[in-house]
Amino acid sequence: MKRCVFCLLVGISISALADDLKLRNGTIYRNTKILRSDGTVVELFIAGFGVKKVNFSQLLPEDQAKVTAQAKADAEAAAAEARQREINRKESEAKIAARMAGVKVIALKSKKGKTYEGITSWEWEKNNAGVKINYPGGIAHLMVDDLDDASQKLLRETPPK
Repeated sequence: MKRCVFCLLVGISISALADDLKLRNGTIYRNTKILRSDGTVVELFIAGFGVKKVNFSQLLPEDQAKVTAQAKADAEAAAAEARQREINRKESEAKIAARMAGVKVIALKSKKGKTYEGITSWEWEKNNAGVKINYPGGIAHLMVDDLDDASQKLLRETPPK
């Protein structure tokens, strides 16, 4: 029963938005909705039929104007959505930059030559024998003895966050 009601509502909503499109050869597609147009081909959703591609040149002039107007509106909506996504991305980057502004970034180097750069926080573990660090590569647990002398000195002089 729920499925029938859903199908009925979808059918009503599609037919409420749908128009009839006429071709030059006299064919009429009833209850159609324009899915997309690239200027040469128009993709139509036809109620009770499915999707059909029609050459733009086959449409009557008034229907060509409808398709062109909808394509322009769709392009404007897509551009507005892209602008909004860019604004959201910039706001997100600004929030991250503001959070990171007060964070001191350090780098540690192991005796084996591995470097951990961009460490934003760390804490001592196991009676100061180990250290847990947060860096862009994730979280690492290091033994202090495995770090070079300069890194050990930096850890001892810099308070953990």
